[in-house]
Amino acid sequence: MTRERTTRRGLLASIVVGTASLAGCGYQPAGGELVWTESVGSGPGLARAGDERWVDDGDFLYRIRNRSGTGISYGDDLGFTEFDDARVTAYDSRGQHVWGGSTDAQYAGDPAVVDGRVYLPLANGSVAALERAETDEETADYRSDDDDATVWTTEWTAVDSGSADGSGDGSEANTSETNTSETSSADDGETAPALAVTAGSELVVGFHGAGVVAFDAATGDEQFAFEVDDLAVTASDDGAVAGDRAWVVATGTDDETVALTIDTDGTVRAEVSLRSSLDWLETTDSTALLALEDELWALDAAGDRQFTVQRDGSGTPLLVGDRLYRVDTAAGSIVAVDLDSSESVWRRDGYSLEAVTADADGVYAVGTAPEMDGCGLFGVTASGEPWWQVPMLEEAGCYGDLFPVGDRLVLRVGGELYGFHREPGARYTLLSARGYSRFRPNSH
Repeated sequence: MTRERTTRRGLLASIVVGTASLAGCGYQPAGGELVWTESVGSGPGLARAGDERWVDDGDFLYRIRNRSGTGISYGDDLGFTEFDDARVTAYDSRGQHVWGGSTDAQYAGDPAVVDGRVYLPLANGSVAALERAETDEETADYRSDDDDATVWTTEWTAVDSGSADGSGDGSEANTSETNTSETSSADDGETAPALAVTAGSELVVGFHGAGVVAFDAATGDEQFAFEVDDLAVTASDDGAVAGDRAWVVATGTDDETVALTIDTDGTVRAEVSLRSSLDWLETTDSTALLALEDELWALDAAGDRQFTVQRDGSGTPLLVGDRLYRVDTAAGSIVAVDLDSSESVWRRDGYSLEAVTADADGVYAVGTAPEMDGCGLFGVTASGEPWWQVPMLEEAGCYGDLFPVGDRLVLRVGGELYGFHREPGARYTLLSARGYSRFRPNSH
């Protein structure tokens, strides 16, 4: 007689199902409790998966990866095919694959995600926009490369030096509009450099060190293009979009750092000289937040300073509505800044932070908090109070990437996704899935 060995995945699934069955006995899930696991693998069959990014927009989690080599093509042309492209896959709060799309070339810079649309700068110098196509969810095959996820693809060429309005030879983009993956050719000349893109609801702005170009977010039509000489700067260092304007941080001709605002028609509306080098730039609907060496500046669309907050140390920004969290992993601290009152409202220290994310309700992290004995998953409320803490699953380890997706926290570790309850409660919480279940109250 042969005994069937229980696999780790089967055990996890059994515990999740078993926990759900307790709901009829008065059991309610709590913050940090495992809800689901999903294996996402590494690529399509034999094809090699290259550079990979994971980003979220609060509603969905997006996997963006380059593919090359031989793999399996699904859809109308089922069979083996050669891949040399970028693949976007979207997952919902249940860990389910809800849509996917592919581009004609591999991506070559940081992607941007706004309002459910993914913008990708491609290695061939073009920019592609993809979003969920209108499909029958009951019959859709989300593995298929035949979907209509591509909204537009646009190519561009660098403007001639001296055409300050972006209207020089070669500056006009050719656009392949709604629901086509065919990339049009800008000209027979040299391919434009790949871009690092940032986006808002109206503009997509790309930077390439020697210049900046902007596209209409809805259609891909080019709005303006500048080389650094046109802007009287020597290099474009960073940028962001706030409403209908682009913010560009650049190095001036005398090596000072400046911030520029540019309208959709290419008009430079403001130029602000910064006191020091820039650590980071973030934007809200109409405000730019610039982190300098020892100060945080808030500038409006006209370049006028709205407020200044003293800033000590470094830190990664997490911007959620009117709240800015500065997370300093080296110092083990979290600082909350209220943008309406222009004040630092709280600071908490004593953390070891491996992965951090935030939403309107608070901050979540993988690591250790002062209230914890070891590594785990924990939450801090928007008012800075300890919320809930649970030990981390041994199978996941104390690392990974953490994302807020709907009403779940999603932890990615390699090719595995783990979905956890986000909100706490006065109930029992599953702490481990390693061969047995342990429960304890979770009432913070």
